[in-house]
Amino acid sequence: GGFHTLYVRAKDANGNWSVLNAKAFYKTPGGGPALPNVTKLEYFIDNDPGFGAATNVAITLGTNVIQNGIVVDISSVAGGFHTLYARAKDANGNWSVLNAKAFYKTPSISDPLANVIKMEYFIDKDPGFGNADSIPVSPGTDISKNHVIDLSAVSGGFHTLYLRAKDSDNNWSTLNANAFYKTPASSPAAAPIVAVEYYFIKTGFTSSVNVFDQFTKSTNVQLTFSPLFTGLDVDSVYNLRVYAKDSIGRRSLEYDTSLTVNAAWLVTPNNEPFVARGLSDQNVSEDFGNLAVANLDTIFSDSDIPGGDSLRYSVSVTNTIVNAVIANNTLTLNSVANLNGNTFVIVTATDDSGAVGRDTFAVTLAAVNDLPIALNDITTSTAGVGKVISVLNNDSDIDGDGLTITSVSTPLHGAAVKNAGDTTITYTALITYSGSDQFTYSISDGQGGLDTATVSITVTPGGTLSLSTSVLQNPALSKYADFYVIADTTLTGVPAVKLFVGSDSITVAMSVTSNIRIYKGAITFTQSGNYTLRSQAIAVNGAGNTDYHAFNVALSKPGLSATLSSLNGKALLKIGSQAVKEETYFTAFQHEDVMEMTYEFGPNTALHETVELTLTYDPSNWPDAGKLFIYHKENDNWTRLRTQVYTGELKVKARVAALGKFKLGYDASFEGTNIVPAVFALKQNYPNPFNPSTTISYDVPEDTKLNLTIYNLLGQKVRTLVSGSQIAGSYKTLWNGTNDRGQTVASGIYFYRLETQSFIKTQKMLLIK
Repeated sequence: GGFHTLYVRAKDANGNWSVLNAKAFYKTPGGGPALPNVTKLEYFIDNDPGFGAATNVAITLGTNVIQNGIVVDISSVAGGFHTLYARAKDANGNWSVLNAKAFYKTPSISDPLANVIKMEYFIDKDPGFGNADSIPVSPGTDISKNHVIDLSAVSGGFHTLYLRAKDSDNNWSTLNANAFYKTPASSPAAAPIVAVEYYFIKTGFTSSVNVFDQFTKSTNVQLTFSPLFTGLDVDSVYNLRVYAKDSIGRRSLEYDTSLTVNAAWLVTPNNEPFVARGLSDQNVSEDFGNLAVANLDTIFSDSDIPGGDSLRYSVSVTNTIVNAVIANNTLTLNSVANLNGNTFVIVTATDDSGAVGRDTFAVTLAAVNDLPIALNDITTSTAGVGKVISVLNNDSDIDGDGLTITSVSTPLHGAAVKNAGDTTITYTALITYSGSDQFTYSISDGQGGLDTATVSITVTPGGTLSLSTSVLQNPALSKYADFYVIADTTLTGVPAVKLFVGSDSITVAMSVTSNIRIYKGAITFTQSGNYTLRSQAIAVNGAGNTDYHAFNVALSKPGLSATLSSLNGKALLKIGSQAVKEETYFTAFQHEDVMEMTYEFGPNTALHETVELTLTYDPSNWPDAGKLFIYHKENDNWTRLRTQVYTGELKVKARVAALGKFKLGYDASFEGTNIVPAVFALKQNYPNPFNPSTTISYDVPEDTKLNLTIYNLLGQKVRTLVSGSQIAGSYKTLWNGTNDRGQTVASGIYFYRLETQSFIKTQKMLLIK
């Protein structure tokens, strides 16, 4: 039970099927649960948004819903041809098949109805828009046309005729389809048979076509004839294929039969046949070298030779795993390196009359195991560090056998061991050695084949050691910090660390962490100044290294201002008197890599007021200083800060509420400018006159308190646009023609005034409604 589609088609006597005729229907379920209600009806135009996502139609639930008077809003549908689709869903979630209805929407008056300018049709296969057969039409918005379609080139049987039209706006109509059946034309009258044609085939060979026409021509012929066997091999099986041809060139179906050619070869009349004794099959091993098979004069004989007749020989092979040559009438086989398998050798003898005789024999080449080839290797290694060498990479086996390492000799200045899997070798030179070393290894192909090669190694002195230091300041107790020394290889012991502050130095105790290459220490800040941690260590590979990690520290006290600069002096932190409520040690680190310089300020704790961060920039590195920003790293993301650029000082400044990592960056997509103006300015509003709003621009060269106010002609204050402190920069603000109470003001002349402690200016503007 449920929605279904019934399809019907027909087939004629020529095996042609008609197009499908489809009819949707609904079967009421028999027995079982009651028929489910239709719970939803929806429709869409042209494009299916998906089940349940189309426009819903309000219905009354029931098993048989008839809904009339549904109004479909097509106001947003463009003028032209479209298709309206509708479907329903029952209470079991089953959807009906789509019901489709094509329609044409007349364009609105502002978009006059376009003329139909082209009509075209095609049968069965669409050649593409504009490529079908045209029907002449006179342009118009409503066309009725009678047209005769030529079906002479259409085969008999079922077909479909399609028609479509195009208007002057290049919109194509939907296709109009009409199925039809063309009665096949009656068969032409039988024509007399004028020839019998035949040819021979076997694997890899097809003869030329022979013609026999020595008979009385008629529409019904029975005859017996002897085919010609010229060019066929003796003792070979062929298929003979025969067909008849009538006077108008039509061919019958082919007749196919198998036969064996075992007659002696014949030459031209008055010429005696020659015969072959037959060559023996050959069984040899791969890479046999050369083999003299026979003198062909002892294989082929011709009784006409004493009368001046002679034989000429040629040879071919079906699979070129051997080379066959004839010299002085002797047939010789030559091996082709590393090839084996089966082939046939075909020897052809031809006498002076053109008669041909052939003999074929088989050659079987048994495979033999070829020795693997091991090639010498050259590589480098570091003293004390194991080097895995894939020696089999340049070794080979022509038979494709898998290779393994069977043995490894002992080098003079280290050790070489065969790894699991027997395909690689690990070489480790003595930690104290540098120079040349070597060892040999043997390989096997698993079939008894062996070979040996030498590995030559250039040993460089022991490995290097890299150290790095990282300081983590306590955010709550800023005078304390932990630091970590990290090695890139295992050390012989804990690093020796000293802390230098000014001219003083102390030794710092270190301990190993859970990671044997990371060591921890602790320091206490006691004064402002430069701090340097010096770490010295020796690795187990004999390498030694010393790492210096320098940074600056500044002590800030409540009620007092302080400054802290980076080591290179290009980053400066100004700490205000109200920034801290207790003594706090601030730290400054700089991190330089190939791409950029970053600065890190601590501690990472909340400040009671913002502090000023200043970075120095090089104008030759940036095309537009107005697009420079200071960036702050927050949760692994770099965040752009409100930035001021002072071009005269080559400084970039930002107020920050929290410390951490900072860098100078460039935003090419920024449409404004961060350059701080040199003087105060109040610019003319734009547009002016205006309705309903206008933009007022002004420049502030220094951090200051200011007011931007609107007045009427009577000097009465209408609106306060800005009031309070602003940092130096260029600003824009919008006035929408309302007063401070949000009421729209009348048309007329208004004044806007910018006022600071050191600057006052007024401009006039006109509001027109």
